Amino acid sequence: MEKRPVDEKIWVCDNQIAEAIKEHDYKSTILLYKRFLEKMTMNERALYPLGYVYGQTGNHMKEVFFKNPSLNAPPFRAEHFI
Repeated sequence: MEKRPVDEKIWVCDNQIAEAIKEHDYKSTILLYKRFLEKMTMNERALYPLGYVYGQTGNHMKEVFFKNPSLNAPPFRAEHFI
């Protein structure tokens, strides 16, 4: 089986977001994700790590929502919960 290159950006979608996560600055990370998702509506690559960040803040309801793409379908779109 042929090995495919690993996508190194699977967990981040923006350098500022990556830095905020590394610094454990989750409040800033969430704000940066909100701005990112305003430009890139429903970017699936951003939703799972956003769930991770919400989990780190103790908001497990949002964590589960963003980590589970099947929950992120109409009428429960991500932009309604950020």
